[in-house]
Amino acid sequence: MELNSSSMDKILNKYIEEKCNRQEFIEAVTKLESKVPSVETMSFMKKHWYRVEEKEKDGNVNFAQILDRVHHDINLDDSIDTSIRWYSRTLLVKFGQRYAAIFLLAILISGLSFFAVDRYWGFGFDKTISAYAPIGQFSKLRLHDGTEVWLNSDSEFSYSSGFGYRNRTVNLKGEGYFKVAKNKSLPFIVKANGVGIEALGTQFNVEAYGEEFDMVKVTLEEGSVEVSKNNAIVILKPGEQAIVNGTSVDIRKDIATELYTAWHKGELIFIDASLLEISIQLEKMYGVNVAFKTENLKELHLRGKIKSERSIYHVLEVLKESAGIEYEIVGTDVYFY
Repeated sequence: MELNSSSMDKILNKYIEEKCNRQEFIEAVTKLESKVPSVETMSFMKKHWYRVEEKEKDGNVNFAQILDRVHHDINLDDSIDTSIRWYSRTLLVKFGQRYAAIFLLAILISGLSFFAVDRYWGFGFDKTISAYAPIGQFSKLRLHDGTEVWLNSDSEFSYSSGFGYRNRTVNLKGEGYFKVAKNKSLPFIVKANGVGIEALGTQFNVEAYGEEFDMVKVTLEEGSVEVSKNNAIVILKPGEQAIVNGTSVDIRKDIATELYTAWHKGELIFIDASLLEISIQLEKMYGVNVAFKTENLKELHLRGKIKSERSIYHVLEVLKESAGIEYEIVGTDVYFY
């Protein structure tokens, strides 16, 4: 039965306020999934957009409550669309960055990708939600428990739809920076290459590319984390780094954590780093392939800061002027000599 405009408005309002029943939820989702939105739907979304703007001015709108309407918000480009998986009963919606409160309008006008997973009416906790940051890009996610996650280039992140209810366990392949929301009853656990990292409320970085690096690095900025591999367990304090290689777990103390974490702010910081180490980071940040025509350049050590807002051409010119490094660009390949 086709709903009239007034009835549909009521259902969409109830959807935003988290007050609709299961049937109303299905009707709202069906309406929003339509590739050609009705005039009534567009009208409602526009009214809601401006209504939220007015509430924003007097500070009465509860953005935190509305943000939890979606499972998490992923700030990604359209290029990630082909890498995010569909799962049964999982709704992939188009979503904008402005406010989750006005996501109904943003669904149709934005080019960003989001997951909204129904957690309310028993669609199940056994579904997997996954996101991938393509080479040359990094992305930010906000999980519904308030935890923020940054994914570095060529990194994959996943968790079950029971996250925040049965557990707070996530899986990482690649590199991620975590700002974990506190929840003493549900520890936050990252699993990466057979290594477990457990935290209650903290900020830390995990590097676990696996195929490229035969180790896992955990760098702690705030709080405390437990790192485990098989029977080896260590507890990190701020300013420490655990390096897991095989079955061994070693701790480095008093490190400059920004060397390992600044990437999530769009920066790369180097202190006495080899050009080979720098080139690996450039490959991640810009999606290029770096090769050396002069082998001994790999051991040239440099220091400095690179901001992702700068183009690869700017960075290469700085290397040329400051260190006398010549380069050649062929497509996405960069040659140092």
